Amino acid sequence: MDWSEAKCFGLDEYCDVGERDSFGWYLDQNLYRHTNLPHGSRFDPAHDHNYDETIESSGGLDLTLLGIGSNGHIAFNEPGTPFLSWTHCVYLAESTRKANAGSFASGQVPHRAVTMGLQTILSSRKIILMVTGEQKRGILERALCGPVTEEIPASVLQLHKSLLVETDFDR
Repeated sequence: MDWSEAKCFGLDEYCDVGERDSFGWYLDQNLYRHTNLPHGSRFDPAHDHNYDETIESSGGLDLTLLGIGSNGHIAFNEPGTPFLSWTHCVYLAESTRKANAGSFASGQVPHRAVTMGLQTILSSRKIILMVTGEQKRGILERALCGPVTEEIPASVLQLHKSLLVETDFDR
């Protein structure tokens, strides 16, 4: 697959972490290094003063690939995030920090991150929500079948015109 004309925008990034604990490093090791994506076409919200403007000036987001947290967060938009949010800095919920602790050799999970906001995500032309693990069935049902509420940030995906949901369990 030819990635030479693609642009990739990271969803989020931890603040105050070493290189090997960053999502940028993860993307480089698990995706970018296996493609011919130019270095200048790899964008990170923690290293761009106006990420949303950079996205817009690049033609917008064609596809956004998301997961969902056990508390209904998407990217690092924790419960209570305003639907009208754009890329911003957040304090991570304790449940999110606990869920991500296994990714840190030191066990020291950052308290803050920079994340695409809910409006940034909704501006994507297509969204794929990938949900793994039977334990996320309940939050997925609440997000997609319950009321659209800031208390379950993923519920805003009900408003998107082109959402595909993929799970590893029967729905």
